[in-house]
Amino acid sequence: YAIEASPEAARLARKAVSQATDVPAGVVEVIEGFSTAATLPEKADLAVAEIVGSIASEEGLHATIRDAQARLLKRPFEESSWIPCRC
Repeated sequence: YAIEASPEAARLARKAVSQATDVPAGVVEVIEGFSTAATLPEKADLAVAEIVGSIASEEGLHATIRDAQARLLKRPFEESSWIPCRC
């Protein structure tokens, strides 16, 4: 699953996924909206967060990541469940 808040970015992501020759059909589903409002059919193995700015608190990302951690991940407390991760 890929969750994207921007309608235009979600549209472009769907197009890129559908045109990708190395991604089998049905492997990536682009969900438009905020992750805090999204409901997934199943929990995900991995979360990739785009952090804009020098610290996550600049854009309220801490609360968003904690929400995703609690609701959307199979193994929320394993560092391997996040990109970027603190290693």
